[in-house]
Amino acid sequence: MKFQYALPTRCLSTNLKQALLAAARLKVAGVQLDVRQEVSPDQMGNTAIRDFKNRLNEMNLKVASGAFPMRQAIYDPQWIEQRLEALRAAMTFCYQLGTDVLTVRPGRLPDPEQRPAEWQILCEVLNELAQFGNHSGVTLCLSLSMEFPTRVRQLLQAVTEGSLGINFDPLSVMAAEGDLMNLFREFHVDVKHVRARDGIRNIDDEIEESPLGMGGVDWPQFLALLHEADYQGWIVIDRTSGEDRAGDLSVGLSYLRELSPF
Repeated sequence: MKFQYALPTRCLSTNLKQALLAAARLKVAGVQLDVRQEVSPDQMGNTAIRDFKNRLNEMNLKVASGAFPMRQAIYDPQWIEQRLEALRAAMTFCYQLGTDVLTVRPGRLPDPEQRPAEWQILCEVLNELAQFGNHSGVTLCLSLSMEFPTRVRQLLQAVTEGSLGINFDPLSVMAAEGDLMNLFREFHVDVKHVRARDGIRNIDDEIEESPLGMGGVDWPQFLALLHEADYQGWIVIDRTSGEDRAGDLSVGLSYLRELSPF
């Protein structure tokens, strides 16, 4: 099995055309698009989408996933209907672009016992979006803190109207001081997308993101575990800080390629 690696265009250039060219030069299989700020449904009609996909095909690129940055928690009652409509539009847009994954950070999961109203809204919203995903052909993949795995398990069990996935981020597990291998084994059935980041814990016990392979994540072991689990989804190498994010992504891509004989 050969892993599918992708890069977020937002890290390669502020100009989408230049970002795609950079990804093509790195011979990566796919790109992740920000479908809220970089490209959006209201910016591209059917003809523009068709032309865009043709351009990607000429570059031997695919859209690995869409990302929808959130300004508020997904369960925040203010503007909730507008937020739901925007997410539904983004899911449809992702399908038109040729991907079946939209990643989103829902906000910190509320404690269902201490904040039951927020928990109920969260479950209702995700059930609506999961049901919509059944019809749109796109799975919503949540970028979650793994600080409270029991709460994550409760949430997945509460969403019964359709498919919901996890955007699994080893750095988030490290930040929560979790056991990377055990947590992946527990949730691997729900992991539909992997966000590849690395980092180190500084003297103040805070996590600082680092280029891939230069931090504390055991990538050789984690890749072997992905192979063992027959993971079929995309691995999106990401970088949210640093002076040369594009250069760091290139180094990270080479590092993972050298590690994985699969």
